[in-house]
Amino acid sequence: MKKDLINNYTIFMIIIFIIENIILINLKIKGIVYEIFMLILVIFNMIILIKYNCEIKFKILTIIVSLFLFLLSKDFYNAIFMITNILTLLIITIFNAIKKQSLKTIILSILAVIFLFKYFFYIILFIMFVLYNKLTYEKDSDIYYDKVATKLIITTSDRLIKFKIDENKMTENFVDKQITTPAKIVNDMSYLDINLVKDVYGVKVEYNEKTNTITIDKKDTSGIAVKYNRVNVYEDLSTKSNVIEHLNNTNTVTVYDESLNHNRWYKIKTDTGVVENKKKNNVDLNNTNNENKNETDNTTQTSNEKITMFWQYGSDLNTLGSKIEGVDVVSPTWYELSNKNGEISSKYSSAYYNQAKQNGYKLWPIVTNGIDDVNYTPDVTSAMLNSEQNREAFIKNLLRIAKEDKID
Repeated sequence: MKKDLINNYTIFMIIIFIIENIILINLKIKGIVYEIFMLILVIFNMIILIKYNCEIKFKILTIIVSLFLFLLSKDFYNAIFMITNILTLLIITIFNAIKKQSLKTIILSILAVIFLFKYFFYIILFIMFVLYNKLTYEKDSDIYYDKVATKLIITTSDRLIKFKIDENKMTENFVDKQITTPAKIVNDMSYLDINLVKDVYGVKVEYNEKTNTITIDKKDTSGIAVKYNRVNVYEDLSTKSNVIEHLNNTNTVTVYDESLNHNRWYKIKTDTGVVENKKKNNVDLNNTNNENKNETDNTTQTSNEKITMFWQYGSDLNTLGSKIEGVDVVSPTWYELSNKNGEISSKYSSAYYNQAKQNGYKLWPIVTNGIDDVNYTPDVTSAMLNSEQNREAFIKNLLRIAKEDKID
């Protein structure tokens, strides 16, 4: 068992690596724990590869698969794992080929070494370029560009915002608004005036005339109060460094996330736009964060209250029965997608509704895509979801039905 595991170790590690990352990505696990885990994984992988190099099979296949995953990865540590896998296996393969002393393997090894040295500079540049992109690129799952509709679309828990390219108009929750800076496409990249969505992303945007710079800062680390008068702002993380500015308790600053875990210092931006360092005991971060948190909570309210619900196929009154203690919500199967245009057929029952309310239940009906129908085809669902116009029609129909049927 141990021998088989070593023989197929590299393929086994790639499979585990892919599964593990799918779980971590879906759970949105990031930060220091994720970074430590990935670094341990990289080191452990290299140790095993070097120690058991002669027993490991499928090295070339693993290099090809690793290269493919490296190019596809959108995470810096994923990319590091794959590139160390490739380099370690390449070195092991070359050394093993030299040990065998066959003319063919020696020639191939020499050619591989010549190729690596000849194009070493370009290979390193390519790796740095890819890794840089993995490090700096972070996909925003709330916004995407619909190429067919030529619209930038932002979706949050309570907002649906659309910007038509080159039109001085936007829609927010299906309400049209006039704008002066339309969305643009420049060199195949979509651009949007951040001032139009700064409240969505919880940021503030400022222009500094003296430095001719635009800064985009998070609201929850902006407007932080200075506790005392004559507080020094230092050029470096030392009281012996140059004092750039003096602040009073009437001033506010922006604190950058990267310095939150530092023991003594905050990296800050002052009202004048200066980005320097200040001792933590001079900044009242907690109070300001609470104020900003309350402001955020007022706009989007969520509840951690536990609910108990049951689903019911159809809406048979006998199945509904009388009140079941502990149950809060009932979910009858009432609505169904009728066609690709987003129209919805209804099996709403007023008798069921009244009985459920009498039992003290909330009603959260199910909307299906007609999968139980004998004439069901997935093409209808796909056509509706892939069309911005049909999606909008579907949402509007849902809202209309929810209002008419007084759904909770």
